[in-house]
Amino acid sequence: MPSHFQWNQTSWQDFDLRLRKEIDPHYREFQKRIIFTQQEILGVRMPVLTKFSKEIKKRDILSFLDLCPTGVYEYSILYGLGLGMILDIDVFLQYLPSFLERMDNWATCDICASRFAIFKKYPEELLPVVQKLTLSQEEYTVRLGVVLLMDDYLDSHWDQVMEMILAIPHPGYYVKMAVSWLLSVAFTKDFERTFSFFTSHSLDEWIMMKTISKCCDSYRLTKKQKEVLKQYRKKITH
Repeated sequence: MPSHFQWNQTSWQDFDLRLRKEIDPHYREFQKRIIFTQQEILGVRMPVLTKFSKEIKKRDILSFLDLCPTGVYEYSILYGLGLGMILDIDVFLQYLPSFLERMDNWATCDICASRFAIFKKYPEELLPVVQKLTLSQEEYTVRLGVVLLMDDYLDSHWDQVMEMILAIPHPGYYVKMAVSWLLSVAFTKDFERTFSFFTSHSLDEWIMMKTISKCCDSYRLTKKQKEVLKQYRKKITH
């Protein structure tokens, strides 16, 4: 199909019909237990969504996004996958707010964040955008910002990442989980530097404990490093 092909109601109905044939009721029930969303969950597995998303790239991405319905978890994922194919900053930022409105759970956030290639292509230009996300009042918007910092900036902008982490005002559970995740990854990349940061700043105690827990479960840290963290955990709790 040529790239200029425009999505319309007829092509959407065909797409939707084929997607719904991939519904797995057992998988749907599993997802409902781990993903808390106000949207309908159809129960389509991620490899299937990835396969369907390839049709977006073969056709016109923007008309796909314009017609993509709301209120269905899988379509929110597909919207994010389509958005991730856009490498023009202005166009990406035009469609990003609609994605943020659809993103009401951790899974949509984490799956799509890893597909936003534009942040790898234009890290400097988009760092202010990520910072703005981390300062949002919306829990999953902040989580998206943190996951993007972890995926795309931790290696190249370590100091700025940590400054942004300290400035996050949102107290939500899924924000704290993301920050703990980022810090645990930071420990695997540069243990000494991260430990120095970890022990010299007033981090949320819950985040510190969760970070240490994640590190102790990691195969990427040595037994000695884990012991250092366990000893520090004792200082936190006493």
